[in-house]
Amino acid sequence: MKKYKLDISKLKYKHQLTQCSREQGLKENYLVPHAHHYFDASTEYIDKAGRNIKIDQISETSGERLKEAVRSVNETGGGKAILDIFLPAFREYRNTTYPQAQALIACDHQKEAQNLKSYVESFGVTALVAVSDDPQSRANLKAFKIDKKNAVLISVNMAAEGYNVPSINHICLLTTVTADVYVTQLITRGSRYDPSFPANVKQQNHIYCLKDPRLIEVFEQMRAPGDSFADIKLPGDQTTAFSGSKFNSICPLKSDIKAEIPIDFESGRPLPVTCVDQALQAANIQLSPEQIEAFAEKITKQPQAIFSLPISPKDEEIQLRKTIEEKVRQLAHGSKHEPKDINKALKKEFGKSRKNMTLTELKKCFSLVAEALDKKMEEV
Repeated sequence: MKKYKLDISKLKYKHQLTQCSREQGLKENYLVPHAHHYFDASTEYIDKAGRNIKIDQISETSGERLKEAVRSVNETGGGKAILDIFLPAFREYRNTTYPQAQALIACDHQKEAQNLKSYVESFGVTALVAVSDDPQSRANLKAFKIDKKNAVLISVNMAAEGYNVPSINHICLLTTVTADVYVTQLITRGSRYDPSFPANVKQQNHIYCLKDPRLIEVFEQMRAPGDSFADIKLPGDQTTAFSGSKFNSICPLKSDIKAEIPIDFESGRPLPVTCVDQALQAANIQLSPEQIEAFAEKITKQPQAIFSLPISPKDEEIQLRKTIEEKVRQLAHGSKHEPKDINKALKKEFGKSRKNMTLTELKKCFSLVAEALDKKMEEV
Protein backbone atom coordinates (compact mmCIF):
# COMPACT_ATOMS: atom_id res chain seq x y z
CA MET A 1 0.00 0.00 0.00
CA LYS A 2 1.35 3.42 -1.01
CA LYS A 3 1.76 5.97 1.77
CA TYR A 4 1.95 9.69 1.26
CA LYS A 5 2.91 12.37 3.74
CA LEU A 6 0.18 14.57 5.15
CA ASP A 7 1.13 17.76 6.96
CA ILE A 8 -1.74 19.01 9.12
CA SER A 9 0.42 20.83 11.65
CA LYS A 10 -1.13 24.18 10.73
CA LEU A 11 -4.70 22.95 10.90
CA LYS A 12 -6.81 23.36 14.00
CA TYR A 13 -7.36 19.68 14.66
CA LYS A 14 -6.40 17.70 17.71
CA HIS A 15 -4.98 14.89 15.56
CA GLN A 16 -1.33 15.06 14.54
CA LEU A 17 -1.01 12.40 11.83
CA THR A 18 1.67 11.97 9.21
CA GLN A 19 -0.33 9.49 7.14
CA CYS A 20 -4.03 9.23 6.40
CA SER A 21 -6.18 6.68 4.59
CA ARG A 22 -9.35 7.92 2.92
CA GLU A 23 -11.41 5.62 5.13
CA GLN A 24 -9.82 7.08 8.26
CA GLY A 25 -10.14 10.64 6.98
CA LEU A 26 -13.87 10.23 6.40
CA LYS A 27 -14.39 8.59 9.77
CA GLU A 28 -12.58 11.29 11.72
CA ASN A 29 -13.82 14.24 9.64
CA TYR A 30 -10.68 15.60 8.05
CA LEU A 31 -12.02 14.51 4.66
CA VAL A 32 -15.52 14.91 3.25
CA PRO A 33 -17.39 12.50 0.96
CA HIS A 34 -17.70 13.04 -2.79
CA ALA A 35 -20.60 13.41 -5.21
CA HIS A 36 -19.57 12.75 -8.81
CA HIS A 37 -21.40 14.42 -11.70
CA TYR A 38 -20.42 12.63 -14.91
CA PHE A 39 -20.94 13.72 -18.51
CA ASP A 40 -20.72 11.20 -21.33
CA ALA A 41 -20.07 12.48 -24.82
CA SER A 42 -19.98 11.58 -28.47
CA THR A 43 -17.61 13.38 -30.79
CA GLU A 44 -16.43 13.57 -34.38
CA TYR A 45 -13.01 14.67 -35.59
CA ILE A 46 -10.47 14.19 -38.36
CA ASP A 47 -7.33 12.34 -37.29
CA LYS A 48 -3.81 13.11 -38.51
CA ALA A 49 -4.22 10.56 -41.33
CA GLY A 50 -7.16 12.60 -42.68
CA ARG A 51 -9.81 10.08 -41.62
CA ASN A 52 -13.18 11.05 -40.17
CA ILE A 53 -13.47 9.44 -36.73
CA LYS A 54 -16.77 9.13 -34.87
CA ILE A 55 -16.83 8.19 -31.18
CA ASP A 56 -20.29 7.29 -29.83
CA GLN A 57 -19.39 7.25 -26.12
CA ILE A 58 -16.28 8.57 -24.37
CA SER A 59 -17.01 6.15 -21.53
CA GLU A 60 -16.60 3.16 -23.87
CA THR A 61 -13.38 4.32 -25.53
CA SER A 62 -9.74 3.55 -24.70
CA GLY A 63 -6.15 4.02 -25.82
CA GLU A 64 -5.07 6.73 -28.27
CA ARG A 65 -8.63 7.13 -29.54
CA LEU A 66 -9.73 8.10 -26.03
CA LYS A 67 -7.04 10.78 -25.80
CA GLU A 68 -8.04 12.16 -29.19
CA ALA A 69 -11.75 12.01 -28.36
CA VAL A 70 -11.41 13.87 -25.06
CA ARG A 71 -9.42 16.63 -26.74
CA SER A 72 -12.01 16.82 -29.52
CA VAL A 73 -14.82 17.21 -26.96
CA ASN A 74 -12.92 19.92 -25.08
CA GLU A 75 -12.16 21.84 -28.27
CA THR A 76 -15.73 21.75 -29.64
CA GLY A 77 -17.50 23.34 -26.70
CA GLY A 78 -17.73 20.33 -24.40
CA GLY A 79 -16.10 22.20 -21.52
CA LYS A 80 -18.54 25.08 -21.77
CA ALA A 81 -21.45 22.63 -21.99
CA ILE A 82 -20.33 21.14 -18.66
CA LEU A 83 -19.91 24.64 -17.20
CA ASP A 84 -23.46 25.47 -18.31
CA ILE A 85 -24.62 22.90 -15.75
CA PHE A 86 -21.84 23.27 -13.20
CA LEU A 87 -22.05 27.05 -12.71
CA PRO A 88 -25.82 27.40 -12.13
CA ALA A 89 -25.70 24.47 -9.71
CA PHE A 90 -22.79 26.02 -7.82
CA ARG A 91 -24.40 29.46 -7.78
CA GLU A 92 -27.62 27.98 -6.37
CA TYR A 93 -25.63 26.06 -3.74
CA ARG A 94 -23.80 29.22 -2.76
CA ASN A 95 -27.02 31.24 -2.56
CA THR A 96 -29.10 28.72 -0.63
CA THR A 97 -26.79 26.34 1.24
CA TYR A 98 -23.41 27.89 2.01
CA PRO A 99 -22.64 31.52 1.04
CA GLN A 100 -18.89 30.95 1.53
CA ALA A 101 -18.73 27.97 -0.85
CA GLN A 102 -16.02 28.24 -3.51
CA ALA A 103 -15.33 26.42 -6.76
CA LEU A 104 -12.21 25.36 -8.65
CA ILE A 105 -12.08 24.94 -12.43
CA ALA A 106 -9.00 23.11 -13.74
CA CYS A 107 -7.90 23.72 -17.36
CA ASP A 108 -5.02 22.61 -19.57
CA HIS A 109 -4.01 25.88 -21.20
CA GLN A 110 -3.37 29.36 -19.87
CA LYS A 111 -5.15 31.12 -22.73
CA GLU A 112 -8.17 28.88 -22.17
CA ALA A 113 -8.23 29.82 -18.48
CA GLN A 114 -7.99 33.54 -19.23
CA ASN A 115 -10.76 33.31 -21.82
CA LEU A 116 -13.07 31.45 -19.44
CA LYS A 117 -13.06 34.23 -16.83
CA SER A 118 -15.65 36.40 -18.58
CA TYR A 119 -17.77 33.34 -19.43
CA VAL A 120 -17.81 32.21 -15.79
CA GLU A 121 -18.67 35.70 -14.55
CA SER A 122 -21.61 35.85 -16.98
CA PHE A 123 -23.29 33.44 -14.55
CA GLY A 124 -23.20 36.05 -11.80
CA VAL A 125 -20.18 34.83 -9.81
CA THR A 126 -16.80 36.50 -9.34
CA ALA A 127 -13.83 34.62 -10.80
CA LEU A 128 -10.05 34.84 -10.45
CA VAL A 129 -7.42 33.24 -12.70
CA ALA A 130 -4.14 31.61 -11.64
CA VAL A 131 -1.70 30.73 -14.43
CA SER A 132 2.09 30.68 -14.34
CA ASP A 133 2.69 33.42 -16.94
CA ASP A 134 0.53 35.99 -15.16
CA PRO A 135 2.41 37.86 -12.37
CA GLN A 136 -0.96 38.61 -10.73
CA SER A 137 -1.63 34.91 -10.16
CA ARG A 138 0.09 34.61 -6.77
CA ALA A 139 -1.94 37.54 -5.50
CA ASN A 140 -5.08 35.96 -6.96
CA LEU A 141 -4.42 32.68 -5.13
CA LYS A 142 -4.07 34.61 -1.87
CA ALA A 143 -7.16 36.74 -2.55
CA PHE A 144 -9.25 33.67 -3.35
CA LYS A 145 -8.19 32.05 -0.08
CA ILE A 146 -8.90 35.12 2.06
CA ASP A 147 -11.95 36.76 0.46
CA LYS A 148 -14.93 34.44 -0.04
CA LYS A 149 -16.56 36.99 -2.36
CA ASN A 150 -14.24 35.48 -4.96
CA ALA A 151 -16.40 32.49 -5.78
CA VAL A 152 -14.48 30.69 -8.55
CA LEU A 153 -10.79 30.05 -9.20
CA ILE A 154 -9.77 29.07 -12.76
CA SER A 155 -6.34 27.49 -12.73
CA VAL A 156 -3.74 25.67 -14.79
CA ASN A 157 -1.60 23.58 -12.44
CA MET A 158 -1.31 26.28 -9.76
CA ALA A 159 -3.99 25.15 -7.30
CA ALA A 160 -3.11 21.50 -6.91
CA GLU A 161 -0.31 20.66 -4.51
CA GLY A 162 -0.59 22.18 -1.03
CA TYR A 163 -3.27 24.80 -1.78
CA ASN A 164 -5.44 24.59 1.32
CA VAL A 165 -8.85 26.27 0.99
CA PRO A 166 -11.45 24.17 2.87
CA SER A 167 -14.36 26.19 1.47
CA ILE A 168 -13.74 24.69 -1.99
CA ASN A 169 -16.48 22.10 -2.43
CA HIS A 170 -17.19 22.25 -6.17
CA ILE A 171 -14.55 21.15 -8.71
CA CYS A 172 -14.87 21.08 -12.48
CA LEU A 173 -12.20 19.12 -14.34
CA LEU A 174 -11.77 20.51 -17.87
CA THR A 175 -8.26 19.07 -18.09
CA THR A 176 -7.15 16.23 -20.34
CA VAL A 177 -4.36 15.34 -17.88
CA THR A 178 -5.36 12.16 -16.06
CA ALA A 179 -2.15 11.22 -14.20
CA ASP A 180 -3.25 9.76 -10.86
CA VAL A 181 -1.01 12.04 -8.79
CA TYR A 182 -2.29 15.19 -10.48
CA VAL A 183 -5.97 14.19 -10.37
CA THR A 184 -5.70 13.16 -6.72
CA GLN A 185 -4.13 16.52 -5.92
CA LEU A 186 -6.97 18.38 -7.61
CA ILE A 187 -9.66 16.34 -5.90
CA THR A 188 -7.99 16.88 -2.53
CA ARG A 189 -8.61 20.63 -2.90
CA GLY A 190 -12.31 19.98 -2.32
CA SER A 191 -11.96 17.18 0.19
CA ARG A 192 -10.91 19.17 3.25
CA TYR A 193 -13.29 19.37 6.20
CA ASP A 194 -14.53 22.96 6.52
CA PRO A 195 -15.12 23.93 10.19
CA SER A 196 -17.22 26.94 9.07
CA PHE A 197 -19.71 24.79 7.17
CA PRO A 198 -23.32 24.75 8.49
CA ALA A 199 -23.67 21.99 11.07
CA ASN A 200 -27.11 20.90 9.81
CA VAL A 201 -25.92 20.27 6.23
CA LYS A 202 -23.83 17.34 5.00
CA GLN A 203 -20.48 18.43 3.58
CA GLN A 204 -19.70 17.00 0.14
CA ASN A 205 -17.15 17.64 -2.56
CA HIS A 206 -19.04 17.93 -5.87
CA ILE A 207 -16.90 16.87 -8.82
CA TYR A 208 -17.98 17.56 -12.41
CA CYS A 209 -16.11 15.91 -15.29
CA LEU A 210 -16.31 13.88 -18.48
CA LYS A 211 -16.93 10.17 -17.94
CA ASP A 212 -13.36 9.48 -18.99
CA PRO A 213 -12.40 5.85 -18.15
CA ARG A 214 -8.91 7.05 -17.10
CA LEU A 215 -10.46 9.38 -14.51
CA ILE A 216 -12.83 6.65 -13.32
CA GLU A 217 -9.82 4.39 -12.74
CA VAL A 218 -8.10 7.04 -10.62
CA PHE A 219 -11.28 7.59 -8.60
CA GLU A 220 -11.65 3.86 -7.96
CA GLN A 221 -8.05 3.70 -6.69
CA MET A 222 -8.89 6.49 -4.27
CA ARG A 223 -11.89 4.52 -2.99
CA ALA A 224 -9.88 1.32 -2.46
CA PRO A 225 -9.86 0.27 1.22
CA GLY A 226 -6.69 1.32 3.00
CA ASP A 227 -5.32 3.35 0.08
CA SER A 228 -3.74 6.57 1.22
CA PHE A 229 -5.20 9.94 0.32
CA ALA A 230 -3.24 13.03 1.22
CA ASP A 231 -1.12 15.90 0.01
CA ILE A 232 1.13 14.23 -2.55
CA LYS A 233 4.34 15.83 -3.78
CA LEU A 234 4.39 15.96 -7.56
CA PRO A 235 7.63 14.39 -8.76
CA GLY A 236 10.09 16.40 -10.84
CA ASP A 237 9.04 19.12 -13.21
CA GLN A 238 5.32 19.67 -12.78
CA THR A 239 5.01 21.25 -16.23
CA THR A 240 5.83 18.03 -18.07
CA ALA A 241 2.28 16.74 -17.72
CA PHE A 242 1.13 19.67 -19.84
CA SER A 243 3.66 19.42 -22.66
CA GLY A 244 2.53 18.73 -26.22
CA SER A 245 1.94 15.22 -27.53
CA LYS A 246 1.01 13.44 -30.71
CA PHE A 247 -2.71 13.39 -30.05
CA ASN A 248 -2.78 17.19 -30.43
CA SER A 249 -2.79 16.58 -34.17
CA ILE A 250 -6.51 16.22 -34.76
CA CYS A 251 -9.12 18.50 -36.29
CA PRO A 252 -12.15 18.53 -33.93
CA LEU A 253 -15.52 18.86 -35.67
CA LYS A 254 -18.42 18.47 -33.23
CA SER A 255 -19.48 16.91 -29.93
CA ASP A 256 -22.64 16.08 -28.02
CA ILE A 257 -22.71 16.04 -24.22
CA LYS A 258 -25.07 14.12 -21.95
CA ALA A 259 -25.27 14.72 -18.21
CA GLU A 260 -25.82 11.64 -16.07
CA ILE A 261 -27.51 11.37 -12.67
CA PRO A 262 -24.94 12.29 -9.96
CA ILE A 263 -23.34 9.44 -8.02
CA ASP A 264 -22.66 9.32 -4.30
CA PHE A 265 -19.01 8.25 -4.50
CA GLU A 266 -18.82 6.47 -1.15
CA SER A 267 -21.84 4.21 -1.71
CA GLY A 268 -21.77 4.07 -5.50
CA ARG A 269 -25.51 4.76 -5.55
CA PRO A 270 -27.22 7.61 -7.43
CA LEU A 271 -27.06 10.75 -5.32
CA PRO A 272 -30.87 11.25 -5.27
CA VAL A 273 -31.25 7.76 -3.78
CA THR A 274 -28.72 8.57 -1.05
CA CYS A 275 -30.46 11.88 -0.27
CA VAL A 276 -33.88 10.23 -0.05
CA ASP A 277 -32.45 7.49 2.15
CA GLN A 278 -30.92 10.04 4.54
CA ALA A 279 -34.13 12.08 4.67
CA LEU A 280 -36.20 8.99 5.47
CA GLN A 281 -33.78 7.96 8.21
CA ALA A 282 -33.96 11.44 9.74
CA ALA A 283 -37.77 11.19 9.72
CA ASN A 284 -37.59 7.66 11.16
CA ILE A 285 -39.37 6.22 8.11
CA GLN A 286 -38.32 2.76 7.00
CA LEU A 287 -38.57 1.63 3.38
CA SER A 288 -36.90 -1.18 1.47
CA PRO A 289 -33.96 -0.33 -0.84
CA GLU A 290 -36.22 -1.01 -3.83
CA GLN A 291 -38.89 1.40 -2.53
CA ILE A 292 -36.27 4.08 -1.89
CA GLU A 293 -34.87 3.78 -5.42
CA ALA A 294 -38.37 3.87 -6.93
CA PHE A 295 -39.24 6.97 -4.91
CA ALA A 296 -35.99 8.72 -5.87
CA GLU A 297 -36.59 7.90 -9.54
CA LYS A 298 -40.05 9.49 -9.42
CA ILE A 299 -38.81 12.78 -7.97
CA THR A 300 -35.68 12.99 -10.13
CA LYS A 301 -35.73 14.17 -13.71
CA GLN A 302 -33.27 12.39 -15.93
CA PRO A 303 -30.75 14.98 -17.22
CA GLN A 304 -31.20 15.74 -20.89
CA ALA A 305 -28.55 15.45 -23.55
CA ILE A 306 -27.06 18.62 -25.00
CA PHE A 307 -27.03 18.12 -28.75
CA SER A 308 -25.36 20.13 -31.48
CA LEU A 309 -26.47 20.30 -35.11
CA PRO A 310 -25.03 17.81 -37.64
CA ILE A 311 -21.87 19.11 -39.29
CA SER A 312 -21.96 19.68 -43.05
CA PRO A 313 -19.09 19.16 -45.54
CA LYS A 314 -18.86 22.96 -45.80
CA ASP A 315 -18.45 23.18 -42.00
CA GLU A 316 -15.72 20.53 -42.21
CA GLU A 317 -13.85 22.60 -44.80
CA ILE A 318 -14.05 25.73 -42.63
CA GLN A 319 -12.81 23.88 -39.55
CA LEU A 320 -10.01 22.20 -41.50
CA ARG A 321 -8.74 25.51 -42.91
CA LYS A 322 -8.74 27.01 -39.41
CA THR A 323 -6.97 24.01 -37.86
CA ILE A 324 -4.37 23.77 -40.64
CA GLU A 325 -3.45 27.41 -40.10
CA GLU A 326 -3.09 26.80 -36.34
CA LYS A 327 -0.83 23.80 -37.00
CA VAL A 328 1.25 25.77 -39.52
CA ARG A 329 1.90 28.45 -36.89
CA GLN A 330 2.86 25.78 -34.34
CA LEU A 331 5.20 24.22 -36.91
CA ALA A 332 6.83 27.58 -37.64
CA HIS A 333 7.27 28.50 -33.97
CA GLY A 334 10.88 28.10 -32.88
CA SER A 335 12.07 27.25 -36.39
CA LYS A 336 13.86 29.31 -39.03
CA HIS A 337 10.71 29.35 -41.18
CA GLU A 338 7.85 31.84 -41.14
CA PRO A 339 4.23 30.61 -41.43
CA LYS A 340 4.07 32.22 -44.89
CA ASP A 341 7.03 30.05 -46.01
CA ILE A 342 5.22 26.86 -44.95
CA ASN A 343 1.96 28.03 -46.56
CA LYS A 344 3.88 28.77 -49.77
CA ALA A 345 5.30 25.23 -49.75
CA LEU A 346 1.82 23.76 -49.20
CA LYS A 347 0.43 25.81 -52.08
CA LYS A 348 3.20 24.51 -54.31
CA GLU A 349 2.56 20.91 -53.19
CA PHE A 350 -1.18 21.04 -53.96
CA GLY A 351 -1.08 23.52 -56.84
CA LYS A 352 -3.61 25.81 -55.20
CA SER A 353 -4.29 27.77 -52.00
CA ARG A 354 -6.33 26.25 -49.19
CA LYS A 355 -9.18 28.58 -50.07
CA ASN A 356 -9.62 26.65 -53.34
CA MET A 357 -8.96 23.12 -52.01
CA THR A 358 -11.68 20.47 -51.93
CA LEU A 359 -12.57 18.65 -48.70
CA THR A 360 -10.44 15.66 -49.75
CA GLU A 361 -7.48 17.91 -50.51
CA LEU A 362 -7.86 19.75 -47.20
CA LYS A 363 -7.76 16.43 -45.34
CA LYS A 364 -4.55 15.46 -47.14
CA CYS A 365 -3.09 18.89 -46.39
CA PHE A 366 -4.01 18.57 -42.72
CA SER A 367 -2.45 15.10 -42.56
CA LEU A 368 0.77 16.41 -44.09
CA VAL A 369 1.06 19.29 -41.61
CA ALA A 370 0.07 17.09 -38.63
CA GLU A 371 2.76 14.52 -39.44
CA ALA A 372 5.38 17.27 -39.77
CA LEU A 373 4.31 18.73 -36.42
CA ASP A 374 4.50 15.32 -34.73
CA LYS A 375 8.00 14.82 -36.12
CA LYS A 376 9.05 18.22 -34.77
CA MET A 377 7.66 17.41 -31.32
CA GLU A 378 9.52 14.08 -31.26
CA GLU A 379 12.77 15.94 -31.90
CA VAL A 380 12.25 18.36 -29.01
